[in-house]
Amino acid sequence: MLETIGGIMGIVITLSGVLFALYKIIKRFENIEESSKHRKEENIVLIKATLAICDGLGQLGANGPVTKCKCDLQEYLIERGE
Repeated sequence: MLETIGGIMGIVITLSGVLFALYKIIKRFENIEESSKHRKEENIVLIKATLAICDGLGQLGANGPVTKCKCDLQEYLIERGE
């Protein structure tokens, strides 16, 4: 009788451990997805700021590397489709 109860308790504890582990894994994937979303938003802001800086420097007459950087960044964005 005790062996049966112990076996049932072992199964219940094992299943609850597996379910808890699955919950933690799912939660981690949700956190990764949210972090990726925020990172993409931050990258968009940084790209816009970089383009604005390059444009401003170009208007001030700082051509050469600034113009090349701006063209390279625009080409990169066109290739990625953004």
